Amino acid sequence: MNAPQHVPPPEGPSPPQMQPSPSPGAGAARAAKCGVASLMFAIAAPLSLGGTLPVAALFTAASYYLAAPMYVYRYTPLVILSLPVLSGLASVGLAIAALWGTRAGSKSRRAAVAALCVDGVVFTLGLVILQGW
Repeated sequence: MNAPQHVPPPEGPSPPQMQPSPSPGAGAARAAKCGVASLMFAIAAPLSLGGTLPVAALFTAASYYLAAPMYVYRYTPLVILSLPVLSGLASVGLAIAALWGTRAGSKSRRAAVAALCVDGVVFTLGLVILQGW
């Protein structure tokens, strides 16, 4: 029998090692979840506006009756828009991730586009509220 002969390793740098790639569906599944989460955050933005509006009205009324200086009224829009802005920013970020990671015509992509539309309406509503102050 022939014994295997020892072959010395080649001189120089070693060839790059192949890394196991993640499953191809992992990124698509994550992007699909981003689309739905984006729509949920977009719907939560105007709902949170309804929750912060009474708090801001109470803040304004309390500062008015306490004869507070005029600069206190500048903080009222910050109180009103604090939570809607946070959920709107989260929605936009997730929608962009869903648009980049999904194929055209998928349900996740449609949810992301709907979320961006809702965010646009909420942003416009926020600008209208700020014009009133």
